[in-house]
Amino acid sequence: VRGLPEQLIAAHATAAQVVPTSFDGVEHIRNICVIGMGGSGISGDVLAAVAGPFLNIPITVSKQYELPAFVDSNTLVFVMSYSGGTEETLTAYETAVAAGARRVVVTNGGPLGDHAEHDGALRIPCPDGYMPRAALGALVVPILVTLFRMGLLPQAHGWLEAA
Repeated sequence: VRGLPEQLIAAHATAAQVVPTSFDGVEHIRNICVIGMGGSGISGDVLAAVAGPFLNIPITVSKQYELPAFVDSNTLVFVMSYSGGTEETLTAYETAVAAGARRVVVTNGGPLGDHAEHDGALRIPCPDGYMPRAALGALVVPILVTLFRMGLLPQAHGWLEAA
C-alpha cells in the first residue's frame, strides 16, 4: 500500500510507452467490457466506479468464463490477468477474439500474453513481483491511459498526474 504512488508512476510510464497516441475506428466503440478474475478483476470495478460517470458508453465487468452476448466488433475489451494464466480469463479472451472485439490485454505474461502477441492485440505489461491484489495500480493505470489516448476519457491524464 505504501508503494502505490510509485506503482502508479511506473505503470503510467510503461503504458505511455506502449499505448499508441491514436486509434483507428474509435468512433465505432459502443461499449467497454473488462474481463478479469480475483485481484485482476478488481481493476474493472475501479474503472466502473471512477470513470463510469464520465464515459458516454457503458462499462461492464465480467468475472466468469462467458462474455455478455452484446460483445462484438464495437466493443472495447480489456483483458486483465496479472499472471496471464487464469483459465476463466483465457476462455473469455478467446470468445472476445471470435466476436471480433477490440482487445487490450494487461498481463505479466503467460499464455494470455502469448495469445495477445499472436493475435495482434494491444498488450501492456505488468511488473514482476506482486500478488494481483497488490498490483492494483499496475492494472488500473493502463486502462486509464488507453481510454485517455483513445479520446474516450480526456480527464484520465489529469487524474493520473494528480494521483
